[in-house]
Amino acid sequence: MRPSTLSFLALLLLAGCDGPAAVATVGVNVAALAVTGGTVPDLVVSGVTGRDCSVARLDRRLAYCAPREEVPGRPPPTAPGRWGRWIAG
Repeated sequence: MRPSTLSFLALLLLAGCDGPAAVATVGVNVAALAVTGGTVPDLVVSGVTGRDCSVARLDRRLAYCAPREEVPGRPPPTAPGRWGRWIAG
């Protein structure tokens, strides 16, 4: 593991309460990171912002949240086709 990953895991241990709650919190966050690429707080931030946010991106020296991707829309119809349908382009 990289030192930054170890530091992150150490901070997760310090962030929780003592005992089973801390172990459960760390376990859930590590499992979420392995499955989704983000911790539970990352998933909440991603849901609120609509962007892909993850501490794993910080480990790769990228921005915490990925830039928004523009979804191409359907092109406007340009000419009527046979049977009254519109044909694009």
